Amino acid sequence: MKQSKQKKPWSSVELLMAAALVLCLVAAGFMIMFFTKGVSEYTEAEDDYDALESAYVHEAEVEEDLPLTEEDMEEQSDEGDDELFALMASEQAGGATATPMPTPPPTAAPDDTPSPEDGPTATPSPTPTASPTPTPPLVGSYVIEDVRYTIDFDSLKEINGDIVGWILQDGTAINYPVVQAEDNNYYLDHLYTGVENKTGAIFLDCGNSPYFANMVNFLYGHNRKDGKMFATLPKYQQQKYWKEHPSMLLLTPYEDYRLEIFACIRGSIEEKEGWHTKALPSKAAFDEFILGIEELSMIHTDIHPEWGDRIIALCTCTNQVREERYIVFARLSTIMYSTDETYSLDMRQLMEEPTDTRTITVPGIGDFEYYTQNDPLWENMRYDGEKGKGRRMGASGSAPCAMAMVVTKYIDEENYWWLNYYSGRENGLEFCGCSVNEFFCKKKHSHYTLESGTEFRRFLPVALASAATGNNQWEEDYRTEYDGTSPVFFKRMSDTFGLYFNMSTIKYEAQQMLLRGGMVITVCGDKDSRFYGGKHYIVLVGMDEEYLYILDPLTTNDYVKRPREGIEQIEPGLLRVPVADWEDLGFTTYYMIKDWPY
Repeated sequence: MKQSKQKKPWSSVELLMAAALVLCLVAAGFMIMFFTKGVSEYTEAEDDYDALESAYVHEAEVEEDLPLTEEDMEEQSDEGDDELFALMASEQAGGATATPMPTPPPTAAPDDTPSPEDGPTATPSPTPTASPTPTPPLVGSYVIEDVRYTIDFDSLKEINGDIVGWILQDGTAINYPVVQAEDNNYYLDHLYTGVENKTGAIFLDCGNSPYFANMVNFLYGHNRKDGKMFATLPKYQQQKYWKEHPSMLLLTPYEDYRLEIFACIRGSIEEKEGWHTKALPSKAAFDEFILGIEELSMIHTDIHPEWGDRIIALCTCTNQVREERYIVFARLSTIMYSTDETYSLDMRQLMEEPTDTRTITVPGIGDFEYYTQNDPLWENMRYDGEKGKGRRMGASGSAPCAMAMVVTKYIDEENYWWLNYYSGRENGLEFCGCSVNEFFCKKKHSHYTLESGTEFRRFLPVALASAATGNNQWEEDYRTEYDGTSPVFFKRMSDTFGLYFNMSTIKYEAQQMLLRGGMVITVCGDKDSRFYGGKHYIVLVGMDEEYLYILDPLTTNDYVKRPREGIEQIEPGLLRVPVADWEDLGFTTYYMIKDWPY
C-alpha cells in the first residue's frame, strides 16, 4: 500500500509572502471603498458648487467663461435672482413700492467752510522752528491766484513722513513730491516712497528748514535722460524757454508759493561759495548775493528779489562735467487766494489721463455716455471687497460700467456726489491707482476722493464699483464668491439715485420698459450664445420696429473681426440685433430702470 506523502511545512519566507499577499488584498479593498466614496463626495461637491455658482450672475473674462448650455443659463439666472426677489418682496410687504425713492440729499455738496472776509487770504503758516541763522523780517513778495491746488498731505505722510511739499510746472514733467532726509545722499537713489531706484526723488537740502524758511532753499533732482525729474532745468539757458515757462508752483502743508524764476547759472560744487549759501544775515549780504547770481545768469528777467524775499535754488547735473551743476534760481512769492475754489492736484493728474469714455449716439434713440470695463484708466484696478481675491475691473467690471451708463442718462451731473452721501464713509468714497476702494494698498501711494460733478462723471464706474465692494450705507458687499456682482447692486444703486427699479423674466415687460424710455440691464448669455464674452452684463438702451440696440461694456468684443449671426456692430460698444431674433439671444432676467415718474 502506497503511503501518502506528507505535506512539507511552509518555510518562513513563504509565510511572509502569504501574509504580504493578504495585506495587499485588504488594502486594495479599502482603496476601492474609499475611491467609490470619494467619487460620490466629489459629485456631491460639484453639485453644491454648481448650486452656489448659480446663486449670482457671473462676470468672467472673455476667454475664460464656462461653456454653459442655454438650459444651464436659464436655471442659473432663475436661482441667481432669489435674493433680489426676496428683497423686493419684503419691501412690498412693508408697503413700499417697487423702488422707494430715498429722501434726496441737498442739491449741492454741503460746505462747512465759513465764508471768508472780503479780500484775499493767505494759507496758514506754521509756528517756525528755531533757525540756525539770523532771520531778517520776511516781508517777501506775494501773488494773487484765483484757484487753489490742493494735495492730501496727510495721506502722503502716511506713505512717507519725509514729504515736505509738492512742486509742479505746467507743460513740463515737473510734478513731484518734495522730500527731505537727514543727509543729501539717500534720495539720490530712492523714490519718494522710500523704494530704492536710480531715478531718485526731488529733495530739499538736509540743512534747510522743512518750512522753506531759510533765505536760500536748495532743491536737488537728477537730470534724467528720459526727461523726468529736473531734466528740463538745462533748458533755462535759453531766454525763449524762460518766457514760455517763467514760474513753478510749490505747495506745502502750511503755505503755497509761486516760484518766479529770475536766473540760471552753471556752477561747480568745488567752487560753490558764490552760489551755495543758506545764510544771508544782512541786506548788504543779500544784495551782493543776488547781484552775483544775476551777473552769472544766462537769462535776464524783470524779477529782482529784494531784502526780505526768500529764494529757492533748483539744482541738477550737467551730465557733461561731473562737478558742474545747472542751478535755476527763483523767488518764493507767497500765494494769496482770492476765492475759495479748490482743485485737487492729485485728481488733476488723473483727469489728464486718456480714457475710452465717450458719447455714443444710438440711431433714433438718443445719446448715451459709454463706459467700458477695459478702459485704461481703471482696467487694472482691483475690484474686490476687504477680504476679496484681488479681481480686477477689466475682467469683471461690467456691472458698475453698465450702471454708470444708466445713471448718466437720468441723473444730472451735479448730483453724482450722492454716492458719497450714501457711502457710509465720513469722507466719501476713496480709491487709488490700484484699487477701486481703500482696502487693497493700505495707503502705499496716493488715494483720491471725488468732489466735483466732472470728476464723478469721469470716474463714475470706479465710484460705483467702490460702492459695490461694501462702501454703502447698507454695508453690503455685492461681489460674489467667484467672479460676479450680485444683481442686488442694481437695486441698491437705483435707490441711491431715486430711480425706478423692477425686475422681470418676461420679454414683453422688458420691451415695454424700452418703449417708455427706460433702460434694461441683462446678461448676454453664455459662450454658446450669439454674443462674445458671455455671462457679463450688457445694457439694452432702446428698440424700434426692426432692431434692438445694445451697449456692451466689454469693448474687446469685436464683432467686425469675428462676426456673429444676426449681430451688427455699429461702432465699438454699440450693437444692434433684429427684434425678431430676441428669443434666440439667451436673455433671462431683466433689471429695468427708469427715472420717475414711471
